[in-house]
Amino acid sequence: REKSPDSATEIFTDYQDNLWAISSGLNIFRKPYGNSEWQLVSEANDKQLCYPKAALNDTLSIAYIYSQSCDNSNTISVHQINLVAGS
Repeated sequence: REKSPDSATEIFTDYQDNLWAISSGLNIFRKPYGNSEWQLVSEANDKQLCYPKAALNDTLSIAYIYSQSCDNSNTISVHQINLVAGS
């Protein structure tokens, strides 16, 4: 057991068993397989996206992050993360 980074509510693994965590704001963290520390991959400056959810493709190489505006539940955003190292 451990705390999720930045109170992340969405955690998933990629095709290489790396852990990924997504928190509101939209902040993205990665913990490489075998490591014990989370790395901040991307941090939103405006902190306007909340309630993130992730969906991965069949090969676990692409994650689609769905989030909704923190101040307007009728506005959503979709982001794509290429989980293949070096891409």
